[in-house]
Amino acid sequence: MASLKQIEDFIAAEPIAVVGVSRNPKKFGYSAFKELKEKGLKVIPVNPTAETILGEKVYPNVTSLPSDVRGIIVLTKKDQTLGVV
Repeated sequence: MASLKQIEDFIAAEPIAVVGVSRNPKKFGYSAFKELKEKGLKVIPVNPTAETILGEKVYPNVTSLPSDVRGIIVLTKKDQTLGVV
């Protein structure tokens, strides 16, 4: 289990990509992304079928992310997670 310090260090290493961000406000991926963004974190959404979410440019996959991304949070369904990793 990660310690609080490890979690804080991970979050501090911005920008962080969030894979599995939904366009649907009722979905967890949307809510989680919105919360992180509202907390002031530099987060980058990843969704293969969206162009923008909450005013942010969306990347279609992990390989298309900018090279300065320091971490990735994966919020996909378990049958999609292996493909992301």
